[in-house]
Amino acid sequence: MRQIASISLDLDNKWSYLRAQGVEGWEQFPSYFSLVVPKILAIADQCRLALTVFVVGRDAEIADNVPWLQQIVAAGHDIGNHSYMHEPWMQENPIEEIEIELHKAAKAIESATGQKTNSFRGPGFAVSTNLLTVLQDQGYVYDASVFPTFLGSILRKAALERAEVPDAIKNAPNPEFGRFGDGFRSVTPHRWSVNGGSILEIPVTTMPVFRVPIHLTYLHFLASKSKLLAKLYLWFALTMCKIFRVEPSILLHPLDFIAADTVPELGHFPGMGGSTEEKCALTIEFLQQIQKGFKLMSLSEYATLVQHRQRLKVMTP
Repeated sequence: MRQIASISLDLDNKWSYLRAQGVEGWEQFPSYFSLVVPKILAIADQCRLALTVFVVGRDAEIADNVPWLQQIVAAGHDIGNHSYMHEPWMQENPIEEIEIELHKAAKAIESATGQKTNSFRGPGFAVSTNLLTVLQDQGYVYDASVFPTFLGSILRKAALERAEVPDAIKNAPNPEFGRFGDGFRSVTPHRWSVNGGSILEIPVTTMPVFRVPIHLTYLHFLASKSKLLAKLYLWFALTMCKIFRVEPSILLHPLDFIAADTVPELGHFPGMGGSTEEKCALTIEFLQQIQKGFKLMSLSEYATLVQHRQRLKVMTP
């Protein structure tokens, strides 16, 4: 029998990547949805995948984006909240500001897609007591913001150095992709104890013991060095998950479906070399490799199964 695994996609738009580099013009919210969403839907259909897609609220307010978001829902995928403005430090804000951020995003997403959101992933892979309190108060079923790796802050620093962005971006006090200490966080589902109650947490899975990433963007980075290396790495990571009985939560991003030939302004991001056609073919290979050993379901479907388990650990943020 195949073990269970879950899959989700953070629908970060072009403008959020440009802002991360400090590139002028991101405030016009340029979008690549017309390029990337058809590829996401085609590959999900080919691999018979149901996804949980985390949407940024500001994107849902832009008229040109709405038909693409509606196509995602029409294809049978469910929608989660990925904040309103995709600010990696939003979890550090006061409760009142977080309440407004989540409410604005949820309202915009429901208006655009017809779906109410009951799941959340923060844009910076970070949690805080304030954020978890707001999620619980607003009736969210689960959070998926934890990324238990030692490499997040290191990889971000290396990427920013290559991009030659302004010092203000490089030295941000609340860096994107988390801190080194996040590598000690739990890699399995658990509950956060907050405000007299609790909320389910489903971390983005990293390799047991070593806590290195296994999401597809990292695999594409490895594949830019050697496709064989990337496939062997994924095989080893999935084997470790089976040995330690970890049910992988697999994360996708739009850049797993496009390359520099499609969006040259994002060409310096890891794994963006080569052609979009080659990259999509490799994404399919990675997904099929996962499906050989695991039954993949949407993250929200997985949360429904997990939330009633009796032996979930309860932790404090």
